[in-house]
Amino acid sequence: FGWADGALKKGWKADKAVSGLVARPPFRDLVGLLFSPHKSRPTFWNFGPTSKSKTLKFALACLLSEGAGGGGDGNGPAEAVLCDALVKTIKEGGVSTQPGPASILLDDAAACLSTLAGFSDGVKAHLKGPETPLRFQEMATLAISLPNSLARKNLSSGLASLLVGDGQVHEKARLALELAKGKLDFAKIFHASNAHGAALLSGCVLKVLLDGASFEDPALLELVRVVLGLLGQGVLHSDQYVSVACAVGLETALSAPP
Repeated sequence: FGWADGALKKGWKADKAVSGLVARPPFRDLVGLLFSPHKSRPTFWNFGPTSKSKTLKFALACLLSEGAGGGGDGNGPAEAVLCDALVKTIKEGGVSTQPGPASILLDDAAACLSTLAGFSDGVKAHLKGPETPLRFQEMATLAISLPNSLARKNLSSGLASLLVGDGQVHEKARLALELAKGKLDFAKIFHASNAHGAALLSGCVLKVLLDGASFEDPALLELVRVVLGLLGQGVLHSDQYVSVACAVGLETALSAPP
């Protein structure tokens, strides 16, 4: 993807007054060049897994270096394009992935989406809007079922960012916790990877609930009690992979607000 960086720099002059900094192309130009269909040159979707990983991280770095967020400076449409690319990459990696470049790409895409969701109000609105590429329930399901533990962790964090300040936080939190509860029922047959994802997701969602405004819905309070209890039981699970995830989930849920 070096050809893309070179093509952009031909028409863009870096600020020479800022020494010691690596020059980056404008985020909007980069997204337009890499993600827009073109007949005579490859785009992001023609790249291999390693090049895709580098492209996504570089695009996010360009956006963060501009201090955008919220799309107020005209980056909104480009942020939505990057968001859609990340979601599509995560969905494509949602099937079983063998260790290697494709697995690393899934982890990187989930990390980038989590960062983008926490950074940009415009992306939050895009993910909650009618044209969202990823519904909340689908995102919660992927946070539990993705094949990579790091991808599950990052997607859970991104989902929590979307819940903060959401007018439907209680309804969405209930949905996510119900999904997680089913995977944390250790009395039934369960998959360790799903229990791992459910524990991390529960911790992130519970933290948003417990840090936010008080709520008096008896059903939601009972659900919170049950999930906290399941996480506590999970800490003593014989599978260390599950027990550590439950301990992390509890620690996240009960940690003091920043």
